[in-house]
This record gives sequence, structure tokens and C-alpha cells, in this order.
Amino acid sequence: MRPPLQIRLNGRPIGSGTFPLVITPLVGRTVSDLMDELADILPKRPDLLEWRVEFFVAIGDTEQVIATARSIRRAAAGIPLLLTRRSVAEGGQPIPLDEPA
Repeated sequence: MRPPLQIRLNGRPIGSGTFPLVITPLVGRTVSDLMDELADILPKRPDLLEWRVEFFVAIGDTEQVIATARSIRRAAAGIPLLLTRRSVAEGGQPIPLDEPA
């Protein structure tokens, strides 16, 4: 029987149960808040960053969301970035958009 396939992140296997991953959420409401969070977080070298975009005040401005995601990626210097938007039912923040938006 073949061993299960491994998912690798930055050359390291994940999901194998051999070590925990450190995933750090970013919940800043503005670009400045997010950059301040990153300044505190990045020296700790988490395995993954999760931008909880439902906290971002400009969530309805697609261009600003994309520009901010790019800024986070540049600042993260190779740490992978996961963008999530949790619904209120999932514990997320209310947002000024309807579901299709």
C-alpha cells in the first residue's frame, strides 16, 4: 500500500501530524493597522498568514483589497498568505456587502 500523499508548504510537509503549523491571523481594519500587525508578527516567522478580510473597512473596494493583499505579500517575504472572509455565522464580522458582492 502506498503512503498517503503529502501536501508541502515551502518544502515542508503539512498535514502529516508530525509538527503543528503556526497560522497567524491579520485582523487590521486599515492598511496601516495591517502593516503594524505585520511588523509585530513577522519576526516570529509564522508558517502561514491568514488575512481575515471581513475586518477590513474597505472590503467593498475590490481594487483596494487587491492592492492591500499585494502589500501584505510583499511585506511577508515568502510567508504564504491565505485570504479568508468568514460569515457572521462562522464567527466573522458583519460586512457592508450582500453575499453575491
